[in-house]
Amino acid sequence: MKWLILLLAFVFGFIWMLWFTRSMEMRRMRIRKRIQEIEAKEWQEEDKTYNQKNKKTLVNFIWRMLSKIPAIRRMEEKLQMELKKANILMKSSEFIVLIFLSAFFGSIFGYLIAEGSIERGVWLGAITWIIPLAWLKSQVNKRKTKLEKQLPEMINMTANSLKAGYSLIQSLELLSREMASPLSDEIQRMLQEMRFGASTEQALINFNERIDSKDLDLIITAMLIQRQVGGNLAEILQTIGSTIRERIRIQGEIKSLTAQGRMSMWIFMLLPIGLGLFLFMSNPNYMNTLFTSPIGIGMLVMAVIGQFIGYILIKKIINIEV
Repeated sequence: MKWLILLLAFVFGFIWMLWFTRSMEMRRMRIRKRIQEIEAKEWQEEDKTYNQKNKKTLVNFIWRMLSKIPAIRRMEEKLQMELKKANILMKSSEFIVLIFLSAFFGSIFGYLIAEGSIERGVWLGAITWIIPLAWLKSQVNKRKTKLEKQLPEMINMTANSLKAGYSLIQSLELLSREMASPLSDEIQRMLQEMRFGASTEQALINFNERIDSKDLDLIITAMLIQRQVGGNLAEILQTIGSTIRERIRIQGEIKSLTAQGRMSMWIFMLLPIGLGLFLFMSNPNYMNTLFTSPIGIGMLVMAVIGQFIGYILIKKIINIEV
C-alpha cells in the first residue's frame, strides 16, 4: 500500500510538472509573438477574457494564499530581479509557487520513504525547498559568465563603429544584430526600452542592473560620462577593453592555480552529506537517534554550522580579487 501511494504521488507530481512546463512554454511563445507584433507595428488589442480565464488556475489559487504572508511578498521582489538576470520568462509569483510545491512533494516523498517519520519528511522538504533557488542562482551565474566573455568583443565592435562615424545608438543597434546571444538579447531589450519612451541614460542603467557585472559597469559608466561631458568614447572603450582582457587572463591563471582548493571545498562539503545518506539508506534505525534525540539534533546543528564556516574560509582563500 505504501509503494502504491508513493507511485501515485510520483505520477501526480510528474504530470503536474509536465503541465507546468508546457504552460510556461506557451506563455513564452505568446510573449515572443507579442514583441514581434509591437516591433512590426502590427499590434492589435487582444481579447480581455484571457485574464479572466487565467484567474482560476491552480498557480494563481496557491499564490493568492501565499501572498498573504509578508515574508513571501518581500521574497517576490527579490526573485523578480533574479529572474530577469537569468532571462527566465516566469513571474516571481509563479516561481514561489514552484518552490512551495517542490517542498510539499519533497516532504511527502520523505515521509513515505521514511515509513511515517515526520522529522525526515521535514528535512527532505527543507532540502527540496532550496533546489529551485539553487537552480535559479546557477542560471544567473551561468548567464552572467557568458555575458562577461562577450564584453571584449562588444567593446571592440562599439569602438570601431564609433570610429567609422556611427552614433552610440547606431552602434548598439549594430551590436544587437551582429553579437551572439545572450548579449544581443539584452541589447535588444535595452533598445526596446528606448523605443517605448525611456531615456538613453535610464536604459543603460537598467541594462547594467540586469547584468550586475563589474566589467559592464565600467563600460556603462564611460558611456554615461561621455554623454554628459563629451570626449572620445572610442579611445576610452579601447582602454577599458585592454583592462578587461588583462583581467580575464589573470582570472584564468588564478582559476587554474586554485583548482585544487576548489576541489577540496566541494569534497569537504559533499562528503559528510553523502556519508550520512549512505548510512541513512543502509541502516535507518542507526540514524534515527540523530534526528530524534536532543544530542543528535544538536550535533546536526553544529555540523551544519561547521560546514558553513569551512565553506566561507575556503571561499575566502581561493577567491582572489583582480
